[in-house]
Amino acid sequence: MGGYTLATATGVGRMLNNRHWMSDVMVGAGIGILAAELGYYLADLIFKDRGLNVERTVELQDRWRRPSFLSFDIGMTVVPGRYAMDSGARARFASGPTLGVGGAWFASPCWGVGGKMKVSNLRVSVDGISQSDNFESASVLAGPCFSWPVSARWLISGNAAGGWAFYKSCNTDFGRLGGRDGFSFGGGVSTTCLVRQHLGFRVSADYDCAPGVVAGMRDRFHTLTLGMNICAVF
Repeated sequence: MGGYTLATATGVGRMLNNRHWMSDVMVGAGIGILAAELGYYLADLIFKDRGLNVERTVELQDRWRRPSFLSFDIGMTVVPGRYAMDSGARARFASGPTLGVGGAWFASPCWGVGGKMKVSNLRVSVDGISQSDNFESASVLAGPCFSWPVSARWLISGNAAGGWAFYKSCNTDFGRLGGRDGFSFGGGVSTTCLVRQHLGFRVSADYDCAPGVVAGMRDRFHTLTLGMNICAVF
């Protein structure tokens, strides 16, 4: 768990210092996890009972255990469409990084309740002109969760959530975006691989419908976030 934590912190630090793109970190994380698992598999095939004379430990996975978890999330947020501003111009949001934490408590192997908190940073262009100020947002949501154990190591999950979204004021050449907050709701699906008994790797897709980014406009703000998560399962 310590190695995954350090690797995650390194990836986040590289992005915050503009040394790597989100895609670099996500691909690197996938390659690192697959390489580690392949190394364990090949070591078992090659050495088997040879080597140090130590007792063998076997992790037994219970398929029907309660899959409560706490996760650290890295993702990419996509905003479809354009949004009208007071001046008549239209704002478009480029895909950008999203960081967050989430978790869920399951009362049974299939049903539970969970929540998540995340922050996003998106580049903005208005009528095709790139703006110097970025659009920053944060949200806190909670709701029911569903999980189905496909096997002892693989889970398919879904959730619905409601909560509150917060926007930092973003000044553009054509007017102001954000600077407000309001009710947000959405849902998501994910698949989890239990790499170890208490460690999982999760791929998720979340949709959120948040309050409009322009004061006085009724258009809701729609986002789709694709993420890769490291989670502690307990």
